[in-house]
Amino acid sequence: MFKYLHRSTLLLQQQSSSFLNSPAAQTQFMRMSAQYFSITPGVFHDPTQNKYQENRMLFFSDPTPEKKHQAVKPRTIKDIKKIQSFVKEYRSVPGKSLNESIKSMAKRDEGFNEFLKNFKAKNEQGWSNIIDLTQEEQEARLLEKSPDYRKNEMIMMEEFRRRKNLQRYYELMKEKHKLRMKARGKKHKYYDMDDLAVEAGTQYPQAGPERFFTPTKEETFNPNEFTLMFMDSDSVTNVTALNRTNHRRILLFIGNSNGLISYGMGKGVDYELAFEDAYKTLKKNLIILDMCQLNTSPEPMFARHNDYQIRIFPQETPNYWGHPVIWHMLMNTGFFHCRFAVKSRKRDPYSLVYAFVKAVSPNKSLTTIAQTRSMKSHQVSFGNTTTRKSGQHAFK
Repeated sequence: MFKYLHRSTLLLQQQSSSFLNSPAAQTQFMRMSAQYFSITPGVFHDPTQNKYQENRMLFFSDPTPEKKHQAVKPRTIKDIKKIQSFVKEYRSVPGKSLNESIKSMAKRDEGFNEFLKNFKAKNEQGWSNIIDLTQEEQEARLLEKSPDYRKNEMIMMEEFRRRKNLQRYYELMKEKHKLRMKARGKKHKYYDMDDLAVEAGTQYPQAGPERFFTPTKEETFNPNEFTLMFMDSDSVTNVTALNRTNHRRILLFIGNSNGLISYGMGKGVDYELAFEDAYKTLKKNLIILDMCQLNTSPEPMFARHNDYQIRIFPQETPNYWGHPVIWHMLMNTGFFHCRFAVKSRKRDPYSLVYAFVKAVSPNKSLTTIAQTRSMKSHQVSFGNTTTRKSGQHAFK
């Protein structure tokens, strides 16, 4: 019996060795190894999962050779896509994704902050107001303010405006007193100065961007009546085969709160040259709106530029909440009987300005509308009453 068992084991060994040496066995072994091991070193695929399945597992081996038996926690492709979508969709600032915030922060330049600081120090008295709107919109912070805080803020702004007007009143009375003393043939000791020195000082303009604010002969443009708003500032690069040139850009918008607006974009090597170019363009693009103080926006207005859409509706009491940039632009244009709605997928200040100017340009006063329709205007009513009649006007 032992002989028969020994013979059977020998036959099995011979058959197994002959089977392993056969081409069919080698082919089957290669197929099994290809299923369990990938070509990339250190990466093993689970054979139970489909190759093109979204949530297949990726087992990354530990790079340290002394801990080969340990494996890093597996991550799926679905988890990696979640991280990518988080970077694209996470809202660090209201209305902007984390990806857009990083790009906008990379575009910012400390040179513009230094330029704006020096510009305000030199020319703040030459303008009615200077507003920096180049930073991101803070709609969430505005909406988080309580009614009492908003009321106190409006009272504070009104007090600042009153003090500024009072200072201008004192300066005006001082100039009138100077002219009165000059007409009488007398000179006050504070104005005792050589006329030739005064003429020589005013003959040559100052250096820097402020030289453009001095009105020339037969020029009626007075910056003291306008509010200057910096809408956007960034840097652009022109890449050629031989060189790479960097330029600075500035977008401006002005308004006198009485239907006179303008905008301009400038480009230069630095921010001062870009502002000079934008200021020259701004003086060419002056737009006069047909406006009546009894009802500044009697008809609905709509316009769009690229992806940016804006709608302005008539309303008895103003409602500026929702978009700080449009709020400042409407107030400095002179619209006090309106509400608005904007729609855009991303922040584009150039499309915003173009759409706003396109929307408000066809505005008509009550007199013009009455003459066009051959009727008399004797009463103003609002079809869509969104506020009560007892509501206080924001600038009353």
